[in-house]
Amino acid sequence: RLAATHYFVLVFVVMLILIPLAEDWDEAALEKRLLRHRAMGGELPLWMRCLGWVHIRMRMLVLPLCLICATCAILINDVTCTMFLLDGLAITFTTFIDNLLAQFLLPVEQREEVGE
Repeated sequence: RLAATHYFVLVFVVMLILIPLAEDWDEAALEKRLLRHRAMGGELPLWMRCLGWVHIRMRMLVLPLCLICATCAILINDVTCTMFLLDGLAITFTTFIDNLLAQFLLPVEQREEVGE
């Protein structure tokens, strides 16, 4: 049986994980529109469009699945609230680093285009 603090930490960690997921879904939708716009203009070759499609699907489907699996592993293996909370923060940190690297690696023109 779980104590009240465990339930509080569980809700907190779930919120920590869902917020970056929602942001990733929003960014993936934006990237999908940007890819569609560039593909209609004929700017991108076929292989780049296919690579963009795979990337968007990975962000929308595979990343959430991996985060859910990691969260389930936390629930199964951790016995203390502190370890549970630290693991949840580690997962959240990883998703934020992924977003920061994407912004860092994009050229300035594309960053401005995505930011609009």
